[in-house]
Amino acid sequence: MVREVMNKKQPIRLVIVDLDGTLLNSQHQISVRSQEALAVLNQKKIPVVISTGRSLHGTLKIFDFHESSWPHPVSMYNGAMIARGKSTLHEIALKHDIVARAIKVSLDHGFSVCLQSKDQVFIDDPNHQLLRSYNLARFQPTIVDNLFDVTARILKVTVLGEPKLVLDFLAQCQQSEYLRDFSVVAGSTNLVDFTAVSATKKTSAEWLSFYLGVASEEIMAIGDQSNDLEMIRWAGVGVAMGNAIDAVKEVANFISKDNDADGVVYALEQHGLL
Repeated sequence: MVREVMNKKQPIRLVIVDLDGTLLNSQHQISVRSQEALAVLNQKKIPVVISTGRSLHGTLKIFDFHESSWPHPVSMYNGAMIARGKSTLHEIALKHDIVARAIKVSLDHGFSVCLQSKDQVFIDDPNHQLLRSYNLARFQPTIVDNLFDVTARILKVTVLGEPKLVLDFLAQCQQSEYLRDFSVVAGSTNLVDFTAVSATKKTSAEWLSFYLGVASEEIMAIGDQSNDLEMIRWAGVGVAMGNAIDAVKEVANFISKDNDADGVVYALEQHGLL
């Protein structure tokens, strides 16, 4: 389903786009059409900000903004870190005692846990579910005896499990007074991400709005998952991908094609940006 374009009062001066399930196709690649569209927006001086739940190394694997000439900020860890090139512009780490809460409640439910700092990923199991993906990315996580002993500045805690169990766990976490100091969202069907309560994709979009001098009414935000929902609701033009979850589609101004049909490009075209 593709929802028709809604009337907009302001021209779009900034585009914020999610990676997985949005700019990336199901092969985890940015299509040639999407690459060409990004180049056109760059020529038109319309910044495109990547906003992802991925860590720094996970983002660089797909989108190497360190070595390329990409001039715009990139928001990672669901908004806990914003960088431009090799410079960190904004960072919100979790306090150590708050990290311990996330570890405890996750382990008590029998889930695998990993802690993510700017430069490292910490796990406590050499057979961790994420280890294969890290090996494919040629990234070596740090294996520790006890996650509670990690003293690094943690930006995000990620919990992995079976989709049904993860969904139930997410609902419990979002209603828990014990976890009131967290933003807790689904990173995908089998992932739950914990960040500081002030670190979300929406708050990073607000920060970028101020930093770049662009009003929310002049921003297009594109995504597909629950961690994109509030950002899409907040933006002047909120776009849900055709493959987005229903909750995201319900708050969007526009529903595009899916990520294997260049839904990002279609949304940009339909709003006169290409």
